[in-house]
Amino acid sequence: MSISKSLKKRAYQWGVLPWVLCLSRLPSAWGGRLSSVLHWLLFRVLKYRRTVIRENLRRAFPDHTASDIEALAQANEAYFCDLLLETFRLFSWTQRDLSRHIQFHGWDIQNPALSSGKNIILAYGHLGNWEWVSAKYAIDSPFQFFGVYHPLSNPFFDELMYSMRRRWSMRLIRMRGALRKIRRLLKVDASDRKPFALALIADQSAPPTGSYWTRFLNQETAFFQGIEKMGRVYDLPVVYL
Repeated sequence: MSISKSLKKRAYQWGVLPWVLCLSRLPSAWGGRLSSVLHWLLFRVLKYRRTVIRENLRRAFPDHTASDIEALAQANEAYFCDLLLETFRLFSWTQRDLSRHIQFHGWDIQNPALSSGKNIILAYGHLGNWEWVSAKYAIDSPFQFFGVYHPLSNPFFDELMYSMRRRWSMRLIRMRGALRKIRRLLKVDASDRKPFALALIADQSAPPTGSYWTRFLNQETAFFQGIEKMGRVYDLPVVYL
């Protein structure tokens, strides 16, 4: 007997969601211990991406010793676990909680665009906690926040992350068909809405064609050119966070 998608979704909701909400409310002082437990479970028991991480590091740093590679791999794994637990906090934190952990400097760089009613592009990468950065910008910025995102393969977790982001006033645009939706936004009369900031985290898996290729970390690497092209075509200033 097959299990329906709706039943699987409910099982995920009742089995996973309570744990996520509990983790989001735990004291910060418990974070280090929980991260260590998660590290052990993901990378020692389940062996999540262990081989991929080490192979990538060996290609990037061919002169490093085996012990150096292992140290970098474990540091990367620990960072991933910290990041995951930090992100869960956005399910229960208040704006005041978030403000205690992250602040922006140099807001005035956006003033010329704001004063002229221009929309902008926000460019940033998968560095630090980009979910915290997005949430903080969305609630503090005078611009309306639109984020382009790639749906997760698991429908429940995709809906979970979507709900978390919407909680922080983020408006979201799916990657598929994003350019068409962005063009539609740009056609709206500026007098009918406040300027928007289009957030693009474009630093992973650029396609082999139409990308800029250069040698990076000891290997030929493709980089997206969409941010630059979009900025030039639509006269959108680019702000790097």
